[in-house]
Amino acid sequence: MRALAADMYGGVRAGRQPAPYPRDFATRLTLALALRPMPPRLPSASRPGPHWFPGLLTTFALVLTCLTTAAAQGVLPTPWQEPAPPGGAVPDVRWRAAGGMRPQVGAGAMVFSSADRNRLMVVGAGGVEAWDVADTMRPKKVYLSRMPDARPVSALGIDSDRRTVLAASDEQLITWDTEVGVLPWLELIPDVRGVKALRKRTGSLDIVVRRSRNLTVLREATTNGSAREGFQTTASFSQAAHAAQFSPDGNTLAIADDLGNVQLWDLTRNYEPTPRGRQLNTGARLPRALAFSADAALLAVIGKDDVVRLWDITHPDRPRHLGNPVQLPARAVAFGPDSHLVATAGPDGTVSLWRR
Repeated sequence: MRALAADMYGGVRAGRQPAPYPRDFATRLTLALALRPMPPRLPSASRPGPHWFPGLLTTFALVLTCLTTAAAQGVLPTPWQEPAPPGGAVPDVRWRAAGGMRPQVGAGAMVFSSADRNRLMVVGAGGVEAWDVADTMRPKKVYLSRMPDARPVSALGIDSDRRTVLAASDEQLITWDTEVGVLPWLELIPDVRGVKALRKRTGSLDIVVRRSRNLTVLREATTNGSAREGFQTTASFSQAAHAAQFSPDGNTLAIADDLGNVQLWDLTRNYEPTPRGRQLNTGARLPRALAFSADAALLAVIGKDDVVRLWDITHPDRPRHLGNPVQLPARAVAFGPDSHLVATAGPDGTVSLWRR
């Protein structure tokens, strides 16, 4: 086309007869486009790459390192520790306030009587109180037994007769019948120093004692009526117990270390405890108390921050965090025999009753 245009218009400048001008529209349009001046060719500039990409990679690596470190230290929030089950997120459990009372002895530890579901035993530095909580809004004090020589209680347990409560303190063992308001029996026993948990079975008394920074032992004393032999170590655990608790049936032992890591142990095979499920990171540092529900399906843990944390341990391999069921600070917790009534004791000694 450019040759045709040159022949048409260039011929005039050269004194020659120009080529005939085309009459059809298509040829004229093509000729006009061919005569349009061409834009100058510019050097191609290389497109700069994104300068933010290396910084993004560095930030991602830093965040991943921080998350890995936090997971190793056990300080990640709950969604990182316990992913929600396939069915969706587990809703937090909230207990309903049902009443309360203020015992005279304070409330260092509590336990419900297995024989009477409505009787709550409260143990403090000044003695033992029994409360009838059938009407949770109007609890009635059944009796008060003063023990001026008793020291703060570190562990509570129920005898196999379902009515005798045992409490261990610093070199003291206290026993009393929950049905009558007689003075509890107090023994001086050096072996019970530092006891974290205890259980009374037919023919034996078992205690859990922390021995060192990485060792906890189970000790057993054979009993025959009121007579009892010395304690003998029957099992050991490679975990330092800051708190511990037996399940109501005595077949499971929960041990919590200083960081709030809880391991469940199967005690059905005498002298050969085996772990039940994986270690549970509860987040309750320096735990004050552990408590099983009556069916051992729930575990409540209280840390130094006085927060009650609730876990579903029906399947120890897949524990589920159920949140913080109460908003009040607590130092002790106890489940009722039917697990629907729960008691917590605050820092000021006030006992609150809750419905599940």
